[in-house]
Formats: sequence, structure tokens, C-alpha cells
Amino acid sequence: AYDRLRTAQEQMASRPKPVRFNADGATRVAHWQPRYQRGQARIETTRIDGVEALHLAAIARDTVTSFRATVRLPIGKYALTGRLKTRKLEAAKDERYQGGAAIRISGGEHQMRFSGDHDWTPFTYEFQVHDPRDVELVAELRAHSGEVWFDTGSILLVRR
Repeated sequence: AYDRLRTAQEQMASRPKPVRFNADGATRVAHWQPRYQRGQARIETTRIDGVEALHLAAIARDTVTSFRATVRLPIGKYALTGRLKTRKLEAAKDERYQGGAAIRISGGEHQMRFSGDHDWTPFTYEFQVHDPRDVELVAELRAHSGEVWFDTGSILLVRR
């Protein structure tokens, strides 16, 4: 019984806490976790141009990889904003997604995607939560080659 209790306590402690927004209705997104799906990828946190960044690189064709962060959100409209940089990124398209570098929620469609070469470029992804729930935020790369950096200091979740 003690083991079950301890396991239940650990599971409850690991669940995302409700997000606290500042007076502007924004919060920084933290606790990004790497997720490898297919292909061959480099997945790391690094420093580039003086900023901390989530770095994803496609080493082989048809690579899909991401960083993910789970947040507990109440009902409402939200935007995930920030900036990213790409280098020599050749998008890998599949039956569902156009490919490239993108930010979205798990199960959500791409609204902005990037390929080729971009210096630091802003992105916005808007979505709605219809019932209070955990939402998985996704910073991803779907590519045959190339790389993307997501500026972690710039990534904000904004309540609209």
C-alpha cells in the first residue's frame, strides 16, 4: 500500500501546475523536454548569438524531432510567441504536415512554418482551450537537412 501511495504522490507532484500569468497576461515557457521521433537528429540546449536556445538539427533525411513543454491551462484564447533562427533547412513534408521548423500545440496544425535561412524571426501560434486541461506545446523540426534554434528567453505564452 505504501508503494502505491508513494507512486500516486509522485504522479501528482509531476503533473503540471496551473500557469500563472503576469499583469500583461504572459508567462515564460520553461521545462522543455527533448522528443525524438524519427530520422537522425541533434537535440540540445545551447547558446548562439548570446542567447539560450533549443537547438534541433536534421542529420539524415526525413527527420522529425522536437522539444515539448506541458502546461495546465484554463478555458481561453492563447498565443505562443517567440523567435527562431534557421540555417539551410530543407523541409520534410508528410501526409499531415508541410514540414520545416514550427511551433504548435500537440495535435494542432502548423500556422507558421520556416525553411531555408532565416536570421532571428518572430513567430506566433494562436490556439483556444475549450475545457481546462494539460496542453503540450511543441517546438519542432521536420526536415531532410538543416537546423533551427528557438530563443528560449523569447518564448511566451500569452492569454488573449
